[in-house]
Amino acid sequence: MVLGFKFPDAWSCECGREHKIPLRRILIEENCLPRLPEITDELDIGRKCLIVEDSITRSIAGQKVRGFLEGAEYSVSEVIIEKADIENARRVGERLQGCDFSIAVGGGAPIDMAKVAANNSHVPFISVPTAPSHDGIASPIVSIIQKPKKTSSLASPPIAIVADLEILSNAPSRMISAGYGDVAAKIVSLKDWEIGRDETIEYYCERAAKFALQAVHDLIEFSKTPSSKEAIKSLVEALLNCGVSMITAGSSRPCSGSEHLFSHFLDLNAQEPAKHGEQCGLGTILMARYHEEHNPNWWKQPEYKWQNIKQMLQKLGVNTKLRRLGISQGLAAKALVEAARIRPDRYTILHKRPPTLAEATRLVEQTSVT
Repeated sequence: MVLGFKFPDAWSCECGREHKIPLRRILIEENCLPRLPEITDELDIGRKCLIVEDSITRSIAGQKVRGFLEGAEYSVSEVIIEKADIENARRVGERLQGCDFSIAVGGGAPIDMAKVAANNSHVPFISVPTAPSHDGIASPIVSIIQKPKKTSSLASPPIAIVADLEILSNAPSRMISAGYGDVAAKIVSLKDWEIGRDETIEYYCERAAKFALQAVHDLIEFSKTPSSKEAIKSLVEALLNCGVSMITAGSSRPCSGSEHLFSHFLDLNAQEPAKHGEQCGLGTILMARYHEEHNPNWWKQPEYKWQNIKQMLQKLGVNTKLRRLGISQGLAAKALVEAARIRPDRYTILHKRPPTLAEATRLVEQTSVT
């Protein structure tokens, strides 16, 4: 579905806050990367650009981005980063000095580092994703490695997104299926947010929730024909709606609940964590079952039953077996018991009704995700 807001958009919301969507341009088309200079001209953001990329995304799209911009007489420099940490955030910030804008080419790390630099320097950036694997494409949330753990914080969202469907369609299948898992997670996170609203008087915005819910509706719809050519475009639009949901809420709250806490625990404790969206997909199945048992306000629609969520994810090619992701049944059960401690401030069903280890083990077994 086409995103439901203007560019840019600002309004006084019934939630009591003023919202502003800084996105000014979104382009989602096949072979649209050559139009990047057209977009930067339209945005009128200057002529000096820094490309933020990693070694893989540079070969996938970064070199093309540089060629297109230099062909349009832009001054272009590059910085290659391999992980999202404080040192690379500093490097990007230093290289951004004297530049008018940056372009983040890639997946998680380049986009996160461009967000941090944009936030610190007040220099805008454009997001050019190379894989539809997560909802960070448009969100203001960054995950940074600060040993011994990852931390999430608020930064600057992009002012424009150029999503070339030819590039995104050729991403590894696991990265695409991870994107499906990350969108499905909103089925749980939205209900966790409602619990926080109802039981801790937490801030809640209906408009932000609707953006994330639209992404879920779209996921359910295109899961009926997952092999269609439009599926990748629909996935990208769903991920963007999730990003806009977080921009509106001013946090990751509408898109990150108990299922994400489950994934974060695995990130910290698994010998070799799976992809973020894969872990979130598994967490969604488990937490949907747990919500059904302990949350009387869980969704009434049949498509939100845990068995149907699992079936939908399998149809979309998302791995729903722990052993195939190298995660033991014991670690998954431990994650359910201890994940709430990762963010005691984010009230979810796991905070409201903490499971015992026996209950968690039984939940893993009953959902047949082993």
